[in-house]
Amino acid sequence: MAKRKILLLHTRHDPWIDFLSEYFEETQSAVFNFHEGSSAKIWFEKNRPEIVFCDPSLLTRPFVSSLEIARNASQPPLMFGTGGRPSPLRARFDGLFSDPSGIFDFQRELMRSLPFAPKLRVLIVDDDPEIGRMICDFFERRVHPVFETIHFQDAREGFSRLLSEVPDVLILDIKMPGMDGREFYCGMRARGLDVPTIVFFDSVFGEELAEMRRAGKPAVIEKGSVRSTLPELIELTRKVSFFS
Repeated sequence: MAKRKILLLHTRHDPWIDFLSEYFEETQSAVFNFHEGSSAKIWFEKNRPEIVFCDPSLLTRPFVSSLEIARNASQPPLMFGTGGRPSPLRARFDGLFSDPSGIFDFQRELMRSLPFAPKLRVLIVDDDPEIGRMICDFFERRVHPVFETIHFQDAREGFSRLLSEVPDVLILDIKMPGMDGREFYCGMRARGLDVPTIVFFDSVFGEELAEMRRAGKPAVIEKGSVRSTLPELIELTRKVSFFS
C-alpha cells in the first residue's frame, strides 16, 4: 500500500512532471498527475492526498476553496507551489519552488518543510567499521529530526536486531561476509517487514541489486558518487523515512 498520495497539477509539458515523478520513484508514495484544476479538485476531494505540488497559475477558485477547507481539518495536506508563476487567486503554500533542475537544493528545501517525528531510529549494517562510525557521528549531530543510530558490522547480528526492534530507516551495504546485503534485504521482506532502505551500491554488484529490487523498492546510493556524501545521505534518509 502506498505510504502517501501526492497530487501533481501542471501543464502537460511542464518539466516539473518528470522531475517530481522521478524524485518519488524510489519511495512508496503514489503520484497522481493532473493538467487542469477542475479534474484535480474532483480527485482531491475524493482521495484527500497528503501532499499537493502545483503550478499556481492552474488553480481554480473552487479548487482553492477545497484546499482551504482541507487545511482546516485535523490532518491538513501540505501544499507546494512550483514554477514561479503567481497564483491568480489567494492560495496558501507551505513552500515555493521555481526551478526543477537542482535536485539537491530542492530536496534540502523540501525536507525543511516536512513535519517529521521528533526522532528517527536508523540501523546501519556495513562491515566497514570506519564507514559505520562516520555515519553515526554525522547523523547524531543533526536535528529535524534527531537521529538515533546503531551500527552492526556483522549482518547476522544486525538482522537479529532488526527483527527484535524495527528501525525507521535501514542503511545497508551489499558486499559483506557471511550474510550479504541481498540476503539481508530479501530475508527482511520475506518476513513481511517493509523498512525504508537505502542500499550502498557498487556497479559490480548489479545482479544483487536487481534481486533486491524484485523483492522491494530500496533507494540506492552509488559508492563514490556525488550522492554518496554524508549530507546527501542524510537528506535521502529523511526522504525515505517520510515518503516510504
